[in-house]
Amino acid sequence: MKKNLFFLLIAVIAAFALNAQSLELYHNGELLTDTVTVTEYNADFGEMAFEAIVKNNTDRTVNLYVARNILEEVDSTTNYFCWPNTCLPSDVDTSYDALSLNPGQSSSEQDFAAHYSPMGHQGITVIKYTFYDGEDANISVSVVVKFDYNTSGINDNEFNNVTFSDAYPNPAKNHMKIDYKVTGGNSAVLNITNVLGRTIKRIALDVNSTGVVLDISDLTPGLYFYSLKVDNNIIATKKLIVK
Repeated sequence: MKKNLFFLLIAVIAAFALNAQSLELYHNGELLTDTVTVTEYNADFGEMAFEAIVKNNTDRTVNLYVARNILEEVDSTTNYFCWPNTCLPSDVDTSYDALSLNPGQSSSEQDFAAHYSPMGHQGITVIKYTFYDGEDANISVSVVVKFDYNTSGINDNEFNNVTFSDAYPNPAKNHMKIDYKVTGGNSAVLNITNVLGRTIKRIALDVNSTGVVLDISDLTPGLYFYSLKVDNNIIATKKLIVK
């Protein structure tokens, strides 16, 4: 009996690990992890842009949609995205059409692009883009993009002394722990979202502490994202697999 449970546990862990790697995102030839910061501004077009390539690592054809989730936005700015090679209105959060990718196939450089127009307003806008299979939303991959336009006030340099560890264990079942250190911050919050960007948990953190143990027994198995927010600024976003 114990042997059967052991092999069942191994199979479940392997299944989640495989699912977490079913899709991959690349930018400028490099595999993306969790968060990307964009600082280059094109004065001719009055915008900042981010492009990514998605690769299908599954053994079947997937039909991928893209969902946009604006996590933090500078007032009076605009943004939109293009997929697949079709630019959508700025008020649309989910692509109209899907892009079909065969096993092992990648999208082209022209298929996805995120555009941000700061309209002269300095600050950081943070947007999460999730690529997911229309038939199985658990087959997905996300990236958080921080559009940093000539920030004169708050910027990432103010948080160089902030540390934020990976969750452990990961995959996790009932509990997970995160180590952190907030230097100079007045408030800290941990947000847990699902693959479509909906906030599942929001936990206020003690800025004088160095870690927190979270009860995640109420989360259904799948892929989630957790973000550290210090003084209303997202510092980093990481992935969590719940088994």
